[in-house]
Amino acid sequence: MKRDSHFIQQRNLLVLKLLLLFNTLGLLVEFIFSASISTYPFIGYVMIGIVWVILKKKVATVEMMYGIITLYFVQMFYIISAYPELTSYIFVWLGLVISSLFNQTRVIVLAALYTMALTLYTFSRFSNQIVFTSNPDDIAYYLLFTLFVAIFLIVQSSFSEKMWTGLQDSQGKLTYILESASIITYSYDPISQVHTVSSGINTLKNMMKKEVSSSPILWKEYIHEEDKPFVDVVETHILEGKMESVEYRLEIPTNPVMWVSARFFPVISDHGTIKRVEGAFVDITERKKAEEKIEFLAYHDALTKLPNRSQLYQFVQKEQIKAEFDYERSYVIFIDLDSFKQVNDTYGHHAGDKLLSLAATRLVSSLKQIDMVSRIGGDEFVVFVTDLTSEQVIHVAERLQTTLCKPFFIDEAPIKITPSIGISKFSSNNDNLDTLISQADAAMYNIKNEGKNGIRLYDYATVPKDKSI
Repeated sequence: MKRDSHFIQQRNLLVLKLLLLFNTLGLLVEFIFSASISTYPFIGYVMIGIVWVILKKKVATVEMMYGIITLYFVQMFYIISAYPELTSYIFVWLGLVISSLFNQTRVIVLAALYTMALTLYTFSRFSNQIVFTSNPDDIAYYLLFTLFVAIFLIVQSSFSEKMWTGLQDSQGKLTYILESASIITYSYDPISQVHTVSSGINTLKNMMKKEVSSSPILWKEYIHEEDKPFVDVVETHILEGKMESVEYRLEIPTNPVMWVSARFFPVISDHGTIKRVEGAFVDITERKKAEEKIEFLAYHDALTKLPNRSQLYQFVQKEQIKAEFDYERSYVIFIDLDSFKQVNDTYGHHAGDKLLSLAATRLVSSLKQIDMVSRIGGDEFVVFVTDLTSEQVIHVAERLQTTLCKPFFIDEAPIKITPSIGISKFSSNNDNLDTLISQADAAMYNIKNEGKNGIRLYDYATVPKDKSI
């Protein structure tokens, strides 16, 4: 049977402590009942001390396991020789039991051989002092008893080893699954205020498996500032013994910002107090990125990354219900790139897409942050501006016209385009954006019909449209 050196080292120390206790109790009993002290306990202390020093150096761990068992039976040989009594002999079997603590067949067999050897030694030399008869049958029964005990301990040890191996395999598989799924699990002891991480920490840099904190939430100090208020509410519920689940961000030093889905399971004692809190973090950063991308695409143009028609409508509606919204100083600007089809036909759709992206960048950089520019399709852009007079909105449109008329360098080739721009003005707080866009569109087509590359403010006159241009 195989055990790692750490387990054997722990059992070595445990058995050595038992030997130390055995020696101390023997010393006390001898002093109490005979008012004298022999030398063997002190010799035992010296031997135990030597073994203790060697164990602390963590060398020859397996060899020391056999050495400790041998040390016990050497002590028993000395005790039986000095005190040939039945009470002394009984403790020989204790060594056999102690050997089973190692769960090692070879150690148990060694202890059984030592026990049989001491049995033969005891009954061959001190049979008259220990038993009433020296009948060989009695000695055989003692040896058989020793053999049966040894066999029982070996079988029990083998069973324990199989259970332990199965448990280790299961824990290994579970740990592998948790690590692969980026799941961090931990346990929190409210008395010692220690978090103990059991899996998943390998995915993080410079993080310890143990952390001291008064909060049952692991790494609370690294929670994103915007998420702390609602996580504080969750912590209150946990301390009340309630199971909780929550999603928030962690800003751990030397690690990228991580989104986690956290679940907390308070374990309640029979007295109604919290014995411990079991926690699990699932790294959902990639899921959140995917959700953010989906949400972004739902409200933005995939090519130019500008807000799309849906976001434009939402934005304008929110502006309209604000108390400070001034419809008399608010406008919709409709921009159409002249002869854009020729760019696609001449340079290819790749160049056309690149031009649209560059045009979007120029439009955004030419407007105030409070304004919004949106691509509503093809080569058409809609701009919402506010807090302007009629003269000022014309100046804004001229600025947009100027920036779009500058050459676009795509694959080192200069491409020139011109814009036709139509403008419509809000007439009330409740104006319909579709109507305003239609009016600006009509003004824009009026410019196209007059030769393109111009600006026109909608004047509510009938404007002819020829959308073939």
